[in-house]
Amino acid sequence: MNEKIVPLALRRMFIAHFVVDIAFAIPLIFAPGWFVHFFDFPGTNFLFVRFLGAALVAIGGTSLLVRDASREIYSTLLTLKILFSCSIIFCILLSLPEGLPILALFFLSGFALYAGIWIHYKMKI
Repeated sequence: MNEKIVPLALRRMFIAHFVVDIAFAIPLIFAPGWFVHFFDFPGTNFLFVRFLGAALVAIGGTSLLVRDASREIYSTLLTLKILFSCSIIFCILLSLPEGLPILALFFLSGFALYAGIWIHYKMKI
């Protein structure tokens, strides 16, 4: 494989990541009460829920904006995505003894999947 080329599948994953991030960010920012109720996270501070939505807008938006960027940019953003996903996984695991809704396992699985995908591509490019 040419060292300068970003795989088309990775470019598509960045666009898909944008869609998923924005799909979660919109209710996190504009309907945090509905979101936390739907996912059974009681007693949540809506300001911090909105912070997470803002982080998803930033990461997902960047994923869309750089879709035609160089290999070096993709490599840097993959590092960011790996750190973000692994940090979320760590936070979920750290919170397990405190008791979490069953849907927290959905988030744990999703972020573990993302971390695996990003690590795979980081090693590839």
